[in-house]
Amino acid sequence: MVVDEPGLRSLPLVGHERGLALVFPDLADAARDCRFRDCTHTHEPGCAVRALLESGAVRRPKYDAYVALAGEMRSSLGVLDPDVVL
Repeated sequence: MVVDEPGLRSLPLVGHERGLALVFPDLADAARDCRFRDCTHTHEPGCAVRALLESGAVRRPKYDAYVALAGEMRSSLGVLDPDVVL
C-alpha cells in the first residue's frame, strides 16, 4: 500500500514482528538462538543469524533484507509518541 499524505514522512514498522517471522522463518528461528536477546545480527558475538550467512545457508540479499527490516522496527519503537496506542 502506498500512502501519500501531506506531512506524513513515514509509517512505523511496529507490531509487525510476527509478519517478519512469517516471511523469514529460518532467520527468525535462528534469532532465538543468538547469545544476546537484543542482538542486531550485525556485529555481536554468538549471533546465530550471522552464522547462517557465514555458513552459506542464507544468501546475502535475504540476510540484508531481514536485518534492515528488523533494524527499522527497532528504531521505530524508539521514536513513537508514548501516547499512541498500537
